[in-house]
Amino acid sequence: MSKPGWDDIVVRQAIVYGYDRRAVVHGLFDDKVDVPDSYVPRALTLWHTDNLMQYTYDPKKAEAMLDAAGSK
Repeated sequence: MSKPGWDDIVVRQAIVYGYDRRAVVHGLFDDKVDVPDSYVPRALTLWHTDNLMQYTYDPKKAEAMLDAAGSK
């Protein structure tokens, strides 16, 4: 996160908005697993929380955010 480009939180958020997790899970596992909502598995209940901001797949929003970040 310290490299140029990656040090901007807007760029990192845009990448997440542009990443279709459902398509990746379907492609790799044929929908046999749930789409993760966190890097911490639900089984680790001590550390998992449902109160995380969820980033939906929104390529138009991702593009707009990257355009805005590039104009700084």
